[in-house]
Amino acid sequence: MDEQEAKKEIAQAKEELLEAKTKLKELNAKLKDLWDVMEKIEAAQDRLQKVEEKLFREEFTKKSSFDRINNDKE
Repeated sequence: MDEQEAKKEIAQAKEELLEAKTKLKELNAKLKDLWDVMEKIEAAQDRLQKVEEKLFREEFTKKSSFDRINNDKE
């Protein structure tokens, strides 16, 4: 390999490396976006679970109260 071919190979390798680094930065940004979305999903699921538990407790309390009222009437 002569000097000219070596310089050409080096230039091509540097270009490929630059392209790979650019692609890596793009993928890293997408990964961060996905991570943010996952955190939002987890937060929404936590809020949903808390609301469902609260509604269940309220419904259970209402049924228990009605059961007591109905039993008192009999």
